[in-house]
Amino acid sequence: MGLRFHIPSQSQSSFPDGSSKGYRFIYPPGKNRQEVENGVLAESRLDELMKIMDPSAELSPEVKIVLLDYVDEFVDKVIKKSADLAKLSGSRVVRPADAKFVLEHIYSE
Repeated sequence: MGLRFHIPSQSQSSFPDGSSKGYRFIYPPGKNRQEVENGVLAESRLDELMKIMDPSAELSPEVKIVLLDYVDEFVDKVIKKSADLAKLSGSRVVRPADAKFVLEHIYSE
């Protein structure tokens, strides 16, 4: 089960925790906020991907930080735009089709 979102209805001004961002995360079973917010792509997975592309290449720690931040920012933008799209269409749950639409129409070249 992946990360899900709850989008409040128009009558809800904020969530029980006091936030009013317009959406909140519903964490997968067995995961907490800290585990999920550590990043979308783990550094170890980035190393694995690099080895697949070029076994002799190595990324400096600074480059790893930049790439991991970039991935996190990109995914955050896609999630927020997908949540906005779901809310606009009257849904309170972000569906895969919402993210697909965002990726195809905003980030596709």
